[in-house]
Amino acid sequence: MSRLDRYLTVIAFKKHFKLTDRDLSYLWELFMEYGMTRGEGENRTKGNHYFLQGICQYNSVEFKTWGKFLSKNVLQILKDNYPQLMVQDKQFES
Repeated sequence: MSRLDRYLTVIAFKKHFKLTDRDLSYLWELFMEYGMTRGEGENRTKGNHYFLQGICQYNSVEFKTWGKFLSKNVLQILKDNYPQLMVQDKQFES
């Protein structure tokens, strides 16, 4: 995928899921905090890691696949702030 294609895909992904650049930055922060990027911990699960990585790096939302493996903290953040991401949608996957 070319840089232009990637850029246009990200724009379409953000528009489809009603996300801003700030939202994506926050989701990236969640990935760094709750994903398996800084060792193991109670709130760092594979579900958090792969669900958030899919959104942040691949424009892929796989809640049906990873939702049951998310930590309570991440699940609550999604319910409160990003319920539109609680779906299975890989149409923008790159």
